Amino acid sequence: MKYFLYISHNKVDMLLSQMPQKTKSEIAAEIGVNVGILKASLKSERESIPPENQVERLKSVVEYIKRYEKPGTIDQPSSWIEDNLDSRIITLRDNKYFVFFCGKSNNDTLVALGGSAANLVSQSKPQPIFIGWSFLPYLLDSLRIVVSGTSGMELHQEMTETEFSRYHSEKHEFEWMDLIKAAEESSYSPIMKIKFLAKKLLVGKHPHDGFRGVLATPLYVSMVD
Repeated sequence: MKYFLYISHNKVDMLLSQMPQKTKSEIAAEIGVNVGILKASLKSERESIPPENQVERLKSVVEYIKRYEKPGTIDQPSSWIEDNLDSRIITLRDNKYFVFFCGKSNNDTLVALGGSAANLVSQSKPQPIFIGWSFLPYLLDSLRIVVSGTSGMELHQEMTETEFSRYHSEKHEFEWMDLIKAAEESSYSPIMKIKFLAKKLLVGKHPHDGFRGVLATPLYVSMVD
């Protein structure tokens, strides 16, 4: 039995809608769920699904990704990454919109898993989120907010779309790795061992410091005993 910390139901819905019906039926039979649970497409249909069946929808997508996408690891990432990580959970008291799970692999690859705090399982009634925090430009800006220690709210309230795009284009190519390193080093939260499946966004080797970095957005995060 898994203790989930984070589940992105929006990603689950998006990926389920792309799965062939035959594959849905096969996976539903294998994991022992009613295929109708996987067919729900309208928002009203999805919201009426009990929490335990929402987890079954997640399990179906995870099974599909593992079967057809062949996830890699933090040190050898592919399009999807499935791995364990000793991580620190990073949020800001004055900004409840995003969350990061940051850590380092056994081979010293720095990784940050980031997304909307509304997807934390502990959020029983999350406030509406109008910004997709797993969208790469916003995710990078979230890292800047974490490192700066400010709430960052003024940035999104006052900047136009053109100004926001220009703000990001002026940042140097490897800034994201510097941000991951700074966020990981500045966090004092307890270390928690997690298991996750995440979509890779960026991967690279720092041209000056030499370390490898991975930025991804999770489909789910669970605790590991």
